[in-house]
Amino acid sequence: MIGITERDTSTGIHVVTLNYRADPFKRSSAQWLSNTRAGLDDAQWRQQYENDWTVSSGHGIYVEHFNREVHVARSVLEVMENTTTLRGFDFGLQPAGVWVQESATGQLFVVRELVTWDGRGDQVTSDAVGLGEQVQSVSNRRFIGCYFEDYADPAGWQRSQTDSRTAVEKLQEYGIRCNPGPVTFEARRTAMRTALTRMVGGKPWLVISPVCTMLTEGFLGAYKYRQTGEGAETVLKYEPLKNAWSHVMNALEYVIGSVIGSLDEPESEY
Repeated sequence: MIGITERDTSTGIHVVTLNYRADPFKRSSAQWLSNTRAGLDDAQWRQQYENDWTVSSGHGIYVEHFNREVHVARSVLEVMENTTTLRGFDFGLQPAGVWVQESATGQLFVVRELVTWDGRGDQVTSDAVGLGEQVQSVSNRRFIGCYFEDYADPAGWQRSQTDSRTAVEKLQEYGIRCNPGPVTFEARRTAMRTALTRMVGGKPWLVISPVCTMLTEGFLGAYKYRQTGEGAETVLKYEPLKNAWSHVMNALEYVIGSVIGSLDEPESEY
């Protein structure tokens, strides 16, 4: 429903959050919106009225190109069965995954996300084996009859120092066979910005289901540039801050970067 987000914590608690959009009058009244936003900067507005506390510091990587009203669907996007589904994976201590499908209109629908830590409470760690088990379970239950194309962090081809297996090899045990996503941050960022500004038949090319709350928060500013120093000494670094949101954002970047890359490739003459 509009203005309502839901999520399950790692401990099994179901959390429901309301913002002003849940009130039909407030979301449809330009006068109320204008009066209420007067005197508030963007961060203050999002914290107080959007329940978005991920923007307290730092600069979001995609905030200039992402629009919640445009890029987040108003209702849950249903999973399409028996269709090609793109999956993206990021590894590390908090691995994450996404499921993306192409609609009949040619849009890309991000229908599902998987995170092993939501940034609330104590950090939770996992590994590629734990990721593989969860991905296999979700895919078997929710994506009936689908064929999967998988993209992953190129670092997943590096061998582990503990058992000599790569993260990609561990995923293969669960039927997940990955292609490497774009290596550089610039390639991923450029592709995602292209996706956020591309339109198909007057509609946004990239649409996110409202159940993907971590991705939404990441686009709104939780996925941000790393910075050093404080106050007037603050310096933004041209690289993302590693946090709870960066993993699922990277997972989506590997998919989008690969799709955009294939669209940009010249067609064969043969």
